[in-house]
Amino acid sequence: MPRQHVILCTHTTLHVRRCLLGFAAQTRPPDSITLSCDVEQQDIVDVVDRSCTETGLRVRVLQRAHAGAARCSQVRNNAVRDLLNRIDPSGADRLIFLDGDTVPSADMVARHEILGAERGLVSTFRVNLTPEQTDRFDEAALRDQREPVALTAAQRTELDRRHARYARQLLWRRIGLGKPHKPRLIGGHFSTPLRAYLDVNGCDEAYQGYGQEDDDLARRLHGAGWRSVIAVRDIIVYHLHHPTRAPASWDSAPGVARFRRKTPIRTELGLDRPAPQGPIVAVDCPRGARP
Repeated sequence: MPRQHVILCTHTTLHVRRCLLGFAAQTRPPDSITLSCDVEQQDIVDVVDRSCTETGLRVRVLQRAHAGAARCSQVRNNAVRDLLNRIDPSGADRLIFLDGDTVPSADMVARHEILGAERGLVSTFRVNLTPEQTDRFDEAALRDQREPVALTAAQRTELDRRHARYARQLLWRRIGLGKPHKPRLIGGHFSTPLRAYLDVNGCDEAYQGYGQEDDDLARRLHGAGWRSVIAVRDIIVYHLHHPTRAPASWDSAPGVARFRRKTPIRTELGLDRPAPQGPIVAVDCPRGARP
């Protein structure tokens, strides 16, 4: 049976505990969880360790010193590189990527497994919770595999609209009219077969700052022939409220110039050739547990 590997990315302790509570409540538990950090901070390890003791989860934490700018691509690749040292990559395993400020619904892993088996890539989104919804987030309901927060009619309508838009983009691309990076794979929540990620050499580590590295990955995966299934309204992930680092508009993001260049499907700075970084420290939580 294909294994489902969850890769979480963060640079802060904020919301990490709730994120892990969501994985402890999955109807189909993930086969591994790796939390890859864009910083080296002991307090993140401490939060994960306490959460693992609370939930019974096992989580591998990877950290390295911050490199002066956000490096989401490198953080994701660090997790996959570490995973490749621990598993046989020849099977049909899946990588499920999430940010550490999100909480999965109880059937998230199961739905990625089922839907991904049909097409390969799973294009999803997340529900952006308000400050009030984040404050009222019901952890008891989450543990019981119930909805931890009631979504508004507007939030559900937005999911329906985005799902329909992504489906149209998929149709346009199939007939040669769509943009090569659409439908999108939003970096904060998507999944891909491990084989697909290896085909394109992972995320392009030349991207620094917030934005475009996920659009670049989608474009290269599509260019490599991998197909998508749209699951925006079918897989719910809650994005807990916090101040954002996102640019005000797509065009103002630091990766736009690189995205507009023609780059190869198999990126040069990727899994097999990392951008320079400090040493990676791995800790298995709860401390002393074997991965």
